[in-house]
Amino acid sequence: MWTLHAIYWRTAIIVVASLVIDIGLHFLWAPTPAYAYPLSYFVISGWFLPIVIALLLITYIALALIFQLIQAKLSGTKFAKGLMFGIAFGGLMLISSPAMSLLFGSSMAAELRIGLVDGSVICLLGVLLGWFTATDGRPRQRLVFAPMAISVVVVGLVYFIIHFLVYLTLPSLFPAYLTQPTETMLWILMVGLWIGLMNWLLQDAFSTGSFFRQSIGFTGIAFGIFSLLNTLFAPIFVAAPSGILLLNTAAGILFVGVGVWMERVISHKLSYIGNSGVRR
Repeated sequence: MWTLHAIYWRTAIIVVASLVIDIGLHFLWAPTPAYAYPLSYFVISGWFLPIVIALLLITYIALALIFQLIQAKLSGTKFAKGLMFGIAFGGLMLISSPAMSLLFGSSMAAELRIGLVDGSVICLLGVLLGWFTATDGRPRQRLVFAPMAISVVVVGLVYFIIHFLVYLTLPSLFPAYLTQPTETMLWILMVGLWIGLMNWLLQDAFSTGSFFRQSIGFTGIAFGIFSLLNTLFAPIFVAAPSGILLLNTAAGILFVGVGVWMERVISHKLSYIGNSGVRR
């Protein structure tokens, strides 16, 4: 059992080390690409690098706080907890990376490299936090495909369908829908499916209370905070319409909440039907 003082310092060291590794990998392998969009004030004024580093630091601190908030409820060894957390958020970072290319015309390959770097460092952050600051939980149950499939399919499809209907009626929320509709909707489907996987990976942390409360817990604490912080990077690179970006992100968070709530309801119904069949 770690003391609070030890957890505090170990977390601080892990966050700073992850930040340094991330910055180094970006300089070596994933530099900022060119955008077919006006540069932001921060780039023009020379404040780009310190602002990016500051937001990266805030993001890693937020992820560390989220992990400390939920890790006691996760099942599995401390290493497994950190690995699940890292895969969940690191994978989301990678899957989300094409957004800048779709919106602002940068190279898709360059954005995927950036997403791979950031996602890998976030995965490392999770593993280190788990190994050095978490505690072993109850043994994790063996992998059962059905609950994972239900979460991935339900959350993913709800996220995709609502986005499709909204963009069909309000395309200004995501202009890439007008210019690259197929690529945009395929990307949204992939993001939705990954969020469904995240929901399953972290389900132990949000499994008490009403289904509404569980969906608010996952959407607000796990997905929402990270999604909002990730959105703030775009206006640092380009002169993006921040209001539209934040509105789009807020809408996405709401859609995730609806999807997670529906997944809880459907999983409960299927579990009840299965138990009723066993009793007969």
